[in-house]
This record gives sequence, structure tokens and C-alpha cells, in this order.
Amino acid sequence: PWDTARPDSAQCLIVADATCRVLTIIGAAVTSATCVRGFTLTGGDATLEGDPNYGYGGGLDINGGADPVVERCRMTANLAGHTFDGFGGGLSVRGAGSTPEIRYCRIDDNTGSSAWYAYGGGVYLGSSSAAVMHDCVIVGNRASTARVGAGGRVAIYSGSAQVLSCDISGNVGTTQSGGVGGNGGGVYTYASTATIRYCTITDNVATEASGGSGSGGGLCLNGAGAIQVLDNPAIVANRFYMMVFGRVILLSVNGYLGVADMPQARDEARESVS
Repeated sequence: PWDTARPDSAQCLIVADATCRVLTIIGAAVTSATCVRGFTLTGGDATLEGDPNYGYGGGLDINGGADPVVERCRMTANLAGHTFDGFGGGLSVRGAGSTPEIRYCRIDDNTGSSAWYAYGGGVYLGSSSAAVMHDCVIVGNRASTARVGAGGRVAIYSGSAQVLSCDISGNVGTTQSGGVGGNGGGVYTYASTATIRYCTITDNVATEASGGSGSGGGLCLNGAGAIQVLDNPAIVANRFYMMVFGRVILLSVNGYLGVADMPQARDEARESVS
């Protein structure tokens, strides 16, 4: 699992000045022989990196067919966008051919957007990419602090991904109320193929504010796609437990054939924030 002592990422800091992304890895020439190891990436804001309407990866953006290995890094206190939409406050992976491996990393205290809609407060895996993420800790991230947020921790959007043996806890879809709803405080998928396995998904919230509505504090599966949720030791204590929308092919959820048969779903489904 995540281990700050091997190497000590606190000794290798890359700090942005809140006017740019911390690190970009781009292009098919970047193969799995490239390893980014033992860094803390912090203070990034991707708003001005390309289209200001869409900020990708405040801490790290992997795109254009790049396939690096990122291991034992920490992405903390980053922002994807502060004017409009944000995708992946800590990390974004996007573009056909981008198939990185993210392992033994900690992604915490990041925000997708502070102004508008957001996908992935911690991580955005989308736009036809195919990432593998395993043995990571993703905690305390917020998708949006202004509007609808999807995937406080991880948003998998129009791509494919494997999320394995990760601790997904204490993340928030949106902090707002007043008719603003959050989707997938822990994990949000849209029109994607994904496997979520051996993960602990706890204490996530779709909508944090009093009076707000939300769908899927732990998991929100939306749009056409094929999702496997397998062998996860704990999917518990999430506000607005789990929701499935649209034409999702939900292959299995921890061995239960239907969401209504899951003990946690019976206990926590469709809670309201008071």
C-alpha cells in the first residue's frame, strides 16, 4: 500500500504557484519504461492550461497516448479549474492510447472545480483512456465546491479503467445545496467499462450540504457501459449509498445479483441529508 517511507515523497516536492498545472506527461513516446516515483505534486491549478473552460489535472495530467508508471507519489491540494468545469483535481488521464499504471500513490485534499461542474475531485479517468490504478489511497477530495460534482474521489468518464485494492474514503461529490445534487461521492462512472475490485469505499458523501440531494455516495453508475464491482471488503457508511442510471450493464456487485439484495443498500439506500 501507500508508504511514505519508500521513498519519502515529503523530501521531493514540486510546488506550483496556483497559476499552472504541476506536471504534464504527454505523447506516445512516453512508454511504461518511464517511471515517476517519489514526488509530492501540490499547489497546481490547471485552469489556464489550454481551454480555460475545461481544466484537467491540477496535479498531474497524462494524455496523448502516454503510458508512464506513476508510483509512490502524493498529489495534494491541487485544483483542476476555477472558472468553469474541472476534471481531476489531483490527477487526470485522457486520450486514446493513454494507458498508465498508477500505483502506491496518495491523492488527497484536491478539488475538481471551485466555480462550476466537475468530474473527479481526486482522479479523472476518461476520454477514451485505459488506466490501471492499484494500491492507492484517495481521501478527502471534493469534485465541486460550487455546482454539481460527480466522483469526489474518482470519475471514470467515457473510458475504461481498473481500480484495484484502493482505499476510497471521506470524499465529497459537491459541498453545495439549494437544488444542487452530487453524484458518486466515492466513484462515478459514465458510459465506461470499469472494474472496481478489492477496494474499501467508506464514509463518502454525494452531497455534503444540508438540504442538498444526491445519488450514490459510494458509487454512482451512469450511462451505457459495463461495470464490475467485485470482492470489495467494505462499501459502507456512504451517504446516498449507490445508484444505477441508464443502460449500465452491471455485471456484478460483490456477488449480489441486484442492488436491492445488498445488506448495505437496504440499510442506506436513498438517504436524505438533513
